Amino acid sequence: MSSSFIKKGRETQVKHSRLQRILCIALVVAISFVQLLVTFRGLDQKEAMDMAQIARNVANGDGYTTAVLRPKMMMDTIKAARADKDLELHFYNLEDTSYAPLYVYTLAGALKLTGAADFEKSRMFEGGSLLYGPDRVVAATSLLFFLVSLMLIYVLIARLFDDTVALVTIIFMSVSDVMLKFSVSGLAQPMMLCFFLLAMQMLALAVQSQKDKRPWAPIIYTSLTFLFLSALCLTSWMGIWVALGLLVFVSIYFRPMGLYALIGLVVLTVVLALPVMNLATLTGSVFGNAYYAFYNSFGGGEDMVMRSTQIGNIPLNSANFALRLFGYAFAQLNELYVNLGSIIVAPFFFLSLFNIYRRTQAEAVKWAILSVWIFVSLGMALFGVNQPVHASQLYVLLTPFFVAYGVSLLFNFISRLNLMTDYILVRNFIVIMLVIISAAPFLLALPTALYRGVWLGARGTPAFPPYYPFALNHTLEKSTNDKEVIVSDQPWAVAWYGNRISMWTPLRASDFSNELLPMLESQDMDVQGFLVTPCSFSLDRQAANTPGGLTGVVAQAGDFAPLALEGSLLLISPKRNFYFADLFAGTDAYNSVGSIISSRGRYRYRQPILGAQMLYYSKTPARKF
Repeated sequence: MSSSFIKKGRETQVKHSRLQRILCIALVVAISFVQLLVTFRGLDQKEAMDMAQIARNVANGDGYTTAVLRPKMMMDTIKAARADKDLELHFYNLEDTSYAPLYVYTLAGALKLTGAADFEKSRMFEGGSLLYGPDRVVAATSLLFFLVSLMLIYVLIARLFDDTVALVTIIFMSVSDVMLKFSVSGLAQPMMLCFFLLAMQMLALAVQSQKDKRPWAPIIYTSLTFLFLSALCLTSWMGIWVALGLLVFVSIYFRPMGLYALIGLVVLTVVLALPVMNLATLTGSVFGNAYYAFYNSFGGGEDMVMRSTQIGNIPLNSANFALRLFGYAFAQLNELYVNLGSIIVAPFFFLSLFNIYRRTQAEAVKWAILSVWIFVSLGMALFGVNQPVHASQLYVLLTPFFVAYGVSLLFNFISRLNLMTDYILVRNFIVIMLVIISAAPFLLALPTALYRGVWLGARGTPAFPPYYPFALNHTLEKSTNDKEVIVSDQPWAVAWYGNRISMWTPLRASDFSNELLPMLESQDMDVQGFLVTPCSFSLDRQAANTPGGLTGVVAQAGDFAPLALEGSLLLISPKRNFYFADLFAGTDAYNSVGSIISSRGRYRYRQPILGAQMLYYSKTPARKF
């Protein structure tokens, strides 16, 4: 009688477990459907657009080239061509040096398979959707990797703990506003998360094989761990901080001490050698453009450096570096909860460090994650990363582990209450309440997103400001040609939506007149116009490292601040057809912004692309459409 009762109890438990899995899958699919097809507003991350336009070039057989020209990158390319006479130079097909290749090639495959790589077939038209079709392909690619990562999370967390902890971890991940934003951002993080989970799976197997005293298995699994970490680095160069964290862990944990770290270092070197050598050839440094990113902590920010022809033009305050570094480090701690997806149990991970787990794998992985956290925190502090959704944000890789250890610790606390038969009921109630709290940012924003996505119109609501795809894909594209350059404050958007070569607006007018324009002319190219968008004149959308308000606009726009302010002035007084840059002609007419763009300048014809929100200045009167 008792055995029959136990058997029925087990069958009931299995049925409940299956039902829970089905409900979890249904929840994930429903939320993913809503995110991609209902509330999606197009890409809003500049790195996503930048990688997408490179991927389109790859898909169309133009190689790993970019249509975005950064002044500093142009100068580096000139220097590299002078040093290597065999290196061909042409800004029509400038090879990109900003992004690791693996995710870009994956995007290229997605664009090719869906036909979105054909710009003409993907063109936006009057009366059609205000969302760019290929945007959804890019978002769907990152969403697919996010869904795959959820499956990998379940497998790994179930190995470390049990099915219940794994299921609850996935639920927390599925309702996190930050995680969901990453899932359709078009950024490389979802793909990075897949490789990191595979690496941690191999690491867990290496730990278990060492415990079982299997002679060669730990070496094999450690090699596979760093093979996946190499793939992680080829997805984003920031992945090197993750690899450094695990190198330190395996050097201490495995015996003989240091041997496994040496194996991992060899694997990383072999896999990354060729890409790094190619990067060094193009940029003149094995670190590529990474050095410039340190200016987020050293000086005025990476954006400022890339918009300058000479790195000496940006002040390098090395005396203030330590203070800024600590500032970014403390900012990360202050924003840790948000950066971990606003999941309430994630910070419990630090309490789990004081708990000893019976499973060797869970105990070892805990310290591995801590080591990785230390190194990625250092890396993000050095690069000045403090936004929850950012191309260099690495906490997203650690979130599932923080959540899993937090959930396991929570279950441990509840089990010690000696609730007997009420244990499952109380546990489920607490989990539901914590899930609702963690999902609050997503749930509170959902009604507005649904209203905007469903009731405001079937054409869609783009992420404006600052991005309005139709203005670039239709009006600007038809008003310009594909042989000359457009200078813009959002060149990634011009390249992706408008299929035009675009140069990032330099900080100094003299750099444009004396160096950049002659450089283009030497390659039989010219600048056909300047595009000013809300990236410049929206007072509340300044870069993280510049002050807000009018001071922020001036700091961000440099010598071209009159153009950034002109749109705001026209919005206030639309009937006055003046050029604000006329006031800044100066005595050195050739090097002033007034000589470049004004009523008497070289680019004197002003065309509203989207009212005063987007203004295009050209050498000749724009065609009317």
